[in-house]
Amino acid sequence: MDSQADAVTRALGASDPFPDLLPYPLTDNERLVEILADLLEEPREDVRLKLYQVEQSPTKYLATAFAKTGIEPYTWCNELEDFYRHTDIYLTGGIVWNRKPYKVELRKWIANFLRMHCVGSQKILTVGDGVGFDSLYLSQCGHDVTYSELSEKCIRFARKVFALAKEPVKVIDDLSEIEPASYDLVLCLDVLEHLPDPNQLVEQIAGYLRPGGLFIVHAPFYYVSPENPTHLDSNRQYSGDIRTLYGRHGFSLLDGRLFWDPLVLVKSSPPAPATTRKGIWKGVLYAVGMLLAVGRVWCGPHNMVASLLAGRGESRWLAGLQAKQLIAESEKPQDVGRNEVFRSSGSVIW
Repeated sequence: MDSQADAVTRALGASDPFPDLLPYPLTDNERLVEILADLLEEPREDVRLKLYQVEQSPTKYLATAFAKTGIEPYTWCNELEDFYRHTDIYLTGGIVWNRKPYKVELRKWIANFLRMHCVGSQKILTVGDGVGFDSLYLSQCGHDVTYSELSEKCIRFARKVFALAKEPVKVIDDLSEIEPASYDLVLCLDVLEHLPDPNQLVEQIAGYLRPGGLFIVHAPFYYVSPENPTHLDSNRQYSGDIRTLYGRHGFSLLDGRLFWDPLVLVKSSPPAPATTRKGIWKGVLYAVGMLLAVGRVWCGPHNMVASLLAGRGESRWLAGLQAKQLIAESEKPQDVGRNEVFRSSGSVIW
């Protein structure tokens, strides 16, 4: 059975293909290692080993590294903001995440949605785009894209990939630079669940959008588990909620994928009259919200499904890294010891 995204593409009768859903250099391990080694000022084999470990089990790597910081999980503090700014975990983790099938399908759905609902090039702001591949892809689709991110290392990496692709993505370090009502669309994926006050950012985003502008968001507030120690427990109250978090800032539901990955919201002015099918689909999305709302009090089943969707390492990415990793281990016995510590500390968390 075809995916919803494929059906949309056929319905549009589009003959021109989308850009590659895995923008370069996501498919080139050697280039990634080269870029990371230069950015982190670390030996290539050390970077290769790190990328291999993250690819093999990204959530375990995050949990183990986070435990070493001594920061209390699931709770906001100033040290957590410093962690976001300076860690390289979200640099390697972001690379791995952006080539997972689940993430690629999400990117494809967004591209198809924009092709179906938006005429011409859109002025788009991406908030918290990490390593920048969503921004890069949307630029390759012909949109005018502005990228913003908190992590300093992710910003440097994103600038590099934008330059390699020769895409004119604008990079801003401070969201206060943005003029009110200056964007057609804001994309914010997997950010709100990390913030001490999601309402504040949603209010800001509403201010960035023109009337009738679109907000595409994914925020798994229910996903609070050892796999994601930086997701805040206080934000579970927003799981399955549209009216309290988004409606109060002038957003209403327009569309989305079944499990809100993502939702598409429209600002202020109501969307165009919905067809019967769209009206039914919006009803389904609201019904799924009731299921997601269970995560406010019990998130175990939601976490299990989210973990399965995120998946584990893929052989096509691991193969090239594994061969070099084994060579590195045989030539550097001290690295093996370090890996044993990694595995040992990981078992405590897991």
